[in-house]
Amino acid sequence: MESEQNTSSDPTPTPNSPGQLLRQVMDSRGIPHVQVAKQLGVSRGVLSRYVNGTRNFTPRLALRLEAILGVPADEYMKL
Repeated sequence: MESEQNTSSDPTPTPNSPGQLLRQVMDSRGIPHVQVAKQLGVSRGVLSRYVNGTRNFTPRLALRLEAILGVPADEYMKL
């Protein structure tokens, strides 16, 4: 019996910030950033500041993202 070994590491790095997690979720699902911005009711620029870490995540934002993307709010807040 042959066994397959996966010698490659996971190509997706562990996020170190809420913005990195948000970027990974949107990119892995192919969701345009502008679409998430519209659903949040913010400009693409504001969403970009969250993603890039120049604007802080709030519990309210995390809850809104949970409703939109299905990622639990505490996943964003614990980073």
